[in-house]
Amino acid sequence: MKTISQIQQEVLATAQVTLDELQASIEKFWEQGWERNEEAKRTCQSSKWYANNISRVIRDYASYKNLYEKILSGEYVSQHQSREDAVAEATKQLEKNEESFPRSLNHIYQTAVRRTYYSLCGYTHEDEMVHTPGVRYDRQPEYIRNKEIQASGVLSIYFYCESREKFYAKRDQEVRLTIEQATAKLKLQVEKKLTPIKDKIQSFDLISFKGQQGNYVGEWVIRTEDTRYIFKTSCILAGGYNIQCLHARYIANLKQVKK
Repeated sequence: MKTISQIQQEVLATAQVTLDELQASIEKFWEQGWERNEEAKRTCQSSKWYANNISRVIRDYASYKNLYEKILSGEYVSQHQSREDAVAEATKQLEKNEESFPRSLNHIYQTAVRRTYYSLCGYTHEDEMVHTPGVRYDRQPEYIRNKEIQASGVLSIYFYCESREKFYAKRDQEVRLTIEQATAKLKLQVEKKLTPIKDKIQSFDLISFKGQQGNYVGEWVIRTEDTRYIFKTSCILAGGYNIQCLHARYIANLKQVKK
């Protein structure tokens, strides 16, 4: 007699080609994200957004510094404060201006990296969208495209590119969870189809198996005391970049062989 658990393990063994391909595809997907982030760091400073915003930060810094230095030198006299209070406040603000300037520059750079990374993934930022007159916002082609890119999971990879250690930890977690989900789906399909005859199965033998690029079709013959069945499973890798997160899609069928 063959148990459902034993049959599940046999089917999983033949499905390993799909699981291996699924893992390799996820790892490649994440590595492409890392490479995009590296490219974003190299090229973000040439963007118009970066040029405009870094100029604004430098301009604001210089303007505030000039104002507070004029107050300290006595060139500018406040009408609302005593000289002593004005000097104290200007000194405080001047120090604050000096401290915040490097943080502001870094914030602009990090934002530019993220924006450039998103752009390299095909994402269109709100300030770059060209809206079609008479078309609802959520029907705009760029909006629909952005939703597809968000669903692919490629944008979220950016937030794990701070270090290789953090990147690999998250990538490996995603691989493990995806493989576990794919395995659970296949086992569920097997159990669902074979439960009606689970107490009658005497043998479960592989007839044929065809696999290519992670997709496969497998056929087994099942024998009970007085009946033969053909059990067939097929799998395709669906989704991926620009569609949705890559996943394994299983289909199982049980057909009684006519006598």
